[in-house]
Amino acid sequence: MASPFPVLSASNRPTPSRLLALCLFAASPLLAQLPGSTSATTFAPFLLPLETDPNASGTGSILNSNGLTLALTNPFFQPLGTNGRTCATCHQPANSMSISAATVQQRYTLSSGQDPLFAPIDGANCPDAVTSSHVYAISDPANPHSLLLNRALIRIGLPWPPKGIKPEFTIAGVWDPTHCELNTKWGLTSSTPTVSVYRRSLMAANLKYDTTVA
Repeated sequence: MASPFPVLSASNRPTPSRLLALCLFAASPLLAQLPGSTSATTFAPFLLPLETDPNASGTGSILNSNGLTLALTNPFFQPLGTNGRTCATCHQPANSMSISAATVQQRYTLSSGQDPLFAPIDGANCPDAVTSSHVYAISDPANPHSLLLNRALIRIGLPWPPKGIKPEFTIAGVWDPTHCELNTKWGLTSSTPTVSVYRRSLMAANLKYDTTVA
């Protein structure tokens, strides 16, 4: 994944190349909203060298060893494609460069579920779980984004078996609460067998930036 603070050229400096995450992800009720979210109607145009935000346990901080970061011009905060997402959509400075359920829920409420974060392909429990424009309550068990809203988990579809590998075990669906593993289009029995795993965005720090997608 991309690094938030590259040094690409003299034209886009300052773009620091190194970031030190000082704490784990924060369940922050107060967010430093940044581009890449339709709910980011207001945001700071820059990040301070030491960014500190409140969370349920106190505060969390990130330290940028190269100083000030201009969020309005830094590639980490700019859309790289057509879906409206940026790296910062899932890697929020206010959440120590990851994302928290509190952040997700606030963005869901502010955008009525239209934030790019909730794209069905990986922001829903299963890509075909979103069947209408109805905005479910966060607490509704039928909410197709329940794993993202309550656990900040993104769906990752992995081919099964992996290409070029003969697995030493099989995967069988016994209980499918997300209705994706046994889905005839997106699951293990589809024409392109896939197993869905769900995980929180990893903290992005101290990585080189690359805008090329292989």
